[in-house]
This record gives sequence, structure tokens and C-alpha cells, in this order.
Amino acid sequence: MTPDAQTGPSYSDLAGFVLERAKTAREGVEIIAAIMKDYGESTYGGNTHIIADSNEAWIMIQPAGGKGLWAAERLDDAIRACRPGYIGVIPVDSKDHPDYLYSTDLVKFAKERGWYKGGDFDFNAIYGDGLGVWAGACWIEKELQNRVSTTSKIEFQDVVWALRTERLTGDTAGYGQIVPLVDPVSDQLRMLWHAPSGAVSAPFSPVFIGQTDIPPEFAKHRYLTVGEAARFLDSDKPVCDGPESLSTVSQRTEGFTAAVAECKRLLYLIGNAKLLASACEAWQRQDHATISAV
Repeated sequence: MTPDAQTGPSYSDLAGFVLERAKTAREGVEIIAAIMKDYGESTYGGNTHIIADSNEAWIMIQPAGGKGLWAAERLDDAIRACRPGYIGVIPVDSKDHPDYLYSTDLVKFAKERGWYKGGDFDFNAIYGDGLGVWAGACWIEKELQNRVSTTSKIEFQDVVWALRTERLTGDTAGYGQIVPLVDPVSDQLRMLWHAPSGAVSAPFSPVFIGQTDIPPEFAKHRYLTVGEAARFLDSDKPVCDGPESLSTVSQRTEGFTAAVAECKRLLYLIGNAKLLASACEAWQRQDHATISAV
């Protein structure tokens, strides 16, 4: 149903508006809803936001179709992994439920399309893929819940582990970010932990809102950018007969060790060591099939 021509703000635009204007997670949901109502939206297949403050979080989902539909669920004392984002049964018969918000025509539109005829309003079944919660999300939620049962709270290192576990991610993942939900004495002390490439192989470094520069070791190095190798040392001449192009990485930065490259190298060394150990164990067992696979 999504129209070919779209003019409203995108998923990223809406997230930016929330970061600029909202003081609470619920207010973030309300801001997105108001902007969509006044200006529409541009969608590429539906979107999910998780908006959190130090007291609560809201998961907000915009189905595809360009109809301005949305639903949001409040997360208080909960562990939620979203890939993709999901909301289950919404109590549409309970007016002003404190844990759910949704667009005024969400139920009406589903009835008009014949997708809902009464009973439980299962948002995932009606507007989503109908597959429920992904098995990977169930697994990581259970693992984190087990950690809570022994330590009573999720620690920073638990979140790092969750983003790095090789069961759910790999070296080709784009990036990793962790935002501590705290209320510091100054907004300048608000920060996030950022891994510029896949968290399984990249270091997390702190980035403060009041920060004005990045240590060279953690800045972008040329191996991270296509074309940098061709223009790095000869940046004042055309590249491959193309337009004039300057390197986006200074030679000073390139003179520093790239923390991401070093962590990747360590990951590969560990991986090779594990393969070698597997081969040695198989050799001791005379398991030639495993040796061949390794």
C-alpha cells in the first residue's frame, strides 16, 4: 500500500526530532505521533523505535503502507530484544491503558481491511509478519533474564556481552552502541559507548555529548573507507581520471594505531587459535571428517 511518492519525514528524521525535543520516553512517542499526523511519513517497509529514559522505555512501531498507523508499548521492568521489533496483544477494550498507545484509526483500519473481527488485537499478527517473536530474541532475552536472577540487575558488561555474542552477530555487523540510562549532574556528562564497526570485533569507546573531538586511535582510518587507499598520499590529483577528490582521513590520524583494526586482528588470531585447537582435538580422536572440515 505504500505510495510511490512520499513526502513526510523518514524514520531517522523522527528519531532526530525526539532526541532534540523530548524530555521523557513517553513524550518521544507523542512527538512522533504528532509529527506524523501533521506532516505524514516516508517509510521503506515499516519502522521500530525504542525510546528510553531513566524511568521507562517505549517501543513504537510504524507499519508500512503510508497510512500513518502506529502502536506503542510501555516497557517498565522488562527485558526486550527487538529484531525485528514486536508488540503482541494490545488491550484495545481498555481505554487509556497506561502501558499502550496507538493511532486513533489503528483498530478501525484493520476492521475495514478484514484483518480484525474481534477478540484479542494481536498487533504482530494483524500488522506484522504474524511470526511472533524471533527465536534469537527469545534466546537473548532468556539469557539476560538468567543473569538478572543471580545479580538482580543488568550490568554494563552484560549488555556488551549481548551485543558481542557470536550466536547473534558477526564481523559483518555495522556497529554497536550502548546508552547508559542515567541522570548525571550535568547534561554534558551524558554519553554513549560506541563501536564503529561490528561489536564482536570492535572496541567500545565512550562518547560524551559535550565532547568536541575523538582520540586519533578511535577516529576513522582509511581502511574503513572505500577509495581511501587510492587518494591518501596523492590527495591533490584526480583519482582514476575522476573528479578532484581529497582524502577524508588526515595523515596525522593515519599515523596512529587504529583501535578497531587491532581488535579485529585479535579476533582473527583467537579464531585461528580455536580452529587449531579443534583440529588438534580431532587428530587425537582420529576424527578425520572433523579434521577435513576444519
